[in-house]
Amino acid sequence: MTADDISGIKNAKLVTIRQLLQHSSGVFNYIQSLQFQTASLNDLTKMWHLDELLDFARSKDTYFTPGAAVRYSNTGYVLLGMIIQRVTGKPFCQFFEERIFKPLHLNFTKFAAEYPIPDGIIRGYVDLYSNLQLINATNYSR
Repeated sequence: MTADDISGIKNAKLVTIRQLLQHSSGVFNYIQSLQFQTASLNDLTKMWHLDELLDFARSKDTYFTPGAAVRYSNTGYVLLGMIIQRVTGKPFCQFFEERIFKPLHLNFTKFAAEYPIPDGIIRGYVDLYSNLQLINATNYSR
């Protein structure tokens, strides 16, 4: 991860890995961006890249100073994934596959963003238009 990667993400240069893991970084959660919500709804099956997700958190105010409180942030997990990639030289999904899933014999554990969701796995549904008509949402916003 370089300074350019986290440019405009307030608190990103101040937080620790522990704070990211504990959701005590104060970093804005990109999912709360109305622009992200609109973009996501306009392309429900889009495969988002880490830098695209970070763009929705750039220039947004922090929730608090690092370590002062706790608040969930998906942006924190994006930053953690970027750290894993930078340190290992591998995409974080490959790192998890090699270092966690395979050694623990988690043969049915995968990152949905990298692998198709296999048949036989329960599907997710949503009443997107509040009309009591359920839509298969299994592949939405991966």
